Amino acid sequence: MRLWFTLPTLCALALVAGCGKSEKNPMSPLDPAAAQQEVAAGYTDLAAGNYESANTHFKTALVKDPNNPQANLGAAITEVYLVQNDPDVAPLIPYFDGTPALAKRQAPEASRASRTAAALGLLGPRTSAHYDPVSGGAAMLRVMRLAADDPPAISEVQYVVKTKVMPKLAYAEARLNKIEQQPGFVLKIAPDVTGEPDSIEVDLGDILILDSVINGVQGWLGLLVSYNFDVPSYEHVNAESLLAEGTKFATLHPDGALLLANARNDFLTVKTRLDAAVTSIQGETDDQSDDLIPSEALATQGFMDLVSSVTTVYNSLNGSVNVDVNDHNGDPFTFGLYIGRFFTPAIADLKTKFPAHAFDSSHDPYLIDPLTFDDPTINGIFPDMTNARWQLLVGPVGPPPALTQR
Repeated sequence: MRLWFTLPTLCALALVAGCGKSEKNPMSPLDPAAAQQEVAAGYTDLAAGNYESANTHFKTALVKDPNNPQANLGAAITEVYLVQNDPDVAPLIPYFDGTPALAKRQAPEASRASRTAAALGLLGPRTSAHYDPVSGGAAMLRVMRLAADDPPAISEVQYVVKTKVMPKLAYAEARLNKIEQQPGFVLKIAPDVTGEPDSIEVDLGDILILDSVINGVQGWLGLLVSYNFDVPSYEHVNAESLLAEGTKFATLHPDGALLLANARNDFLTVKTRLDAAVTSIQGETDDQSDDLIPSEALATQGFMDLVSSVTTVYNSLNGSVNVDVNDHNGDPFTFGLYIGRFFTPAIADLKTKFPAHAFDSSHDPYLIDPLTFDDPTINGIFPDMTNARWQLLVGPVGPPPALTQR
């Protein structure tokens, strides 16, 4: 049985003995043979754990041969690997709880098909995702609570994400796009390279899966950095001061609309790349026993659930889809969900979409019963919702009876 490869191992998969010799034009900087030498040097550094040096070799190889697939894959993987170890990024990893990881090590006893499904689950939309309004907004509320609990954290996270993480992910995606322009891309990896008992074949479908993963992560990060969650006063922070009318808290950054539009495109690309990967893998006619992701993996329940989940999100980015839940009485309840309306047109101030609320003597918010919104569709995200339907869905809200209101 074979491990699902971590980022360093995937990088090793790029570093096989490759291109044959070609003549060098003395008037051109292109030199495929020299590029392959840089790739080999990158592999040597990678084997020694020198990822930064390996990354440099791969990028040098790309100057000499921009289309070298081993160099493109090596540069993509080491670029992502290095950002996870950046001293400015590493301390902030806990703040990314709930966003998809770029890679996870699977247990050795896991079957190849189940490892594949688990890896594909990193694309972003979860097969167990709930599309009800309460859980749908939980991630954004966690971000806002974090800002109130630890004022400097969100602005620091956003700065590092925008300046350190997102540019490197964009670079990695561009490298994978280069490989995707080569329909016949195949790397046959010998056991002495991978440490596995058998050879492993990496082909275009595997590259498309990795591209999907990166786009999913880019989409989540785009959401994270689109809104201003800075706190004006670090000494006297409470929810009432943050949510007061006219504050900048939870308002769109100047470039937020563009970031949200890009995030939407990233999430759409998750399905585009996943569909292309499925087509590529299904079209393979060779022996699948040595494939990193064999065609048999596509028939597993986990993979089919993933495709269904990704398709639902994709459809909801482009229009309204029906979601079936139970209302507060336990009766069936169907509502429309148009996720795309969160991204465009962007909501300038999230506070304006909150339901009617007040604050207790500790400055903590509570909902006013019955649940009421100024805009019950919430920017068109829930196109068929009215205040009456919200009240039927959620039921009574508000403070406990003993709460003393100010």
